[in-house]
Amino acid sequence: MRENLLTGVTPEKIAGEVNMSYSWFRAMFREYTGLSPLNYMQELKLQKAKYMLLSSAKSIKEIAYDLKYNDVSYFSALFKKYVGCSPNKYRNKFGNAG
Repeated sequence: MRENLLTGVTPEKIAGEVNMSYSWFRAMFREYTGLSPLNYMQELKLQKAKYMLLSSAKSIKEIAYDLKYNDVSYFSALFKKYVGCSPNKYRNKFGNAG
């Protein structure tokens, strides 16, 4: 999942590649990680977003699009919900880029 995060891979495709039904794959994945495959992928994207905010001068819009979020407002709201602050505040608080 980590290597193919931005290629359009879905948990359903991964389940098919390992010859499992999605419901079985999801149950096994959750048992192992404590998260659903979709939540895990979302967490990976947010980790990548935090890295990009601190290591590049890309705009929030560019980062959102790089991470395959078509709606910048949705990306910003999701980031704030899970990280606790907006992408701009995160960058200003922890980074030097921008």
